Amino acid sequence: EVPKALSRLLHELLGWRGIANEDLVVQTGVAAPNSAVWGKRLGNVTLAGRDPDSHEAPPPLPHDEVRVETIHRFKGLETPATILVEVYPSTKADLRTLVRIGLTRAQTYAAIILTPEARAALDSTPIVAAINRELELKGGTK
Repeated sequence: EVPKALSRLLHELLGWRGIANEDLVVQTGVAAPNSAVWGKRLGNVTLAGRDPDSHEAPPPLPHDEVRVETIHRFKGLETPATILVEVYPSTKADLRTLVRIGLTRAQTYAAIILTPEARAALDSTPIVAAINRELELKGGTK
């Protein structure tokens, strides 16, 4: 379940990894009305998104909020850390494009939480297969 996995990862990043909440953006592949995480409270953190029709800079975040944006809306911007969730495109090419756009927004740390179906589609791409092999050789995890 995406919200549960995201809650654990947020706790890890904001807690013992020491990433500041204003340095972290959760990017979702779906619009706010269709999202299982947008505006939700996960543990002690609320995922706060701004009005999708707003073109103003977002206000500073309270300490218990993390910014959430769609992958497309965050395109062209950067953040020290990002987490991609709810990536459900209809084709493998769309999936690769969304993941590439989302992950390249991170300056230092990037993570992705995938459904088993999206994971299987991504695992079959050459770059992800190479990364997975490298992780296995180093004793890491996928």
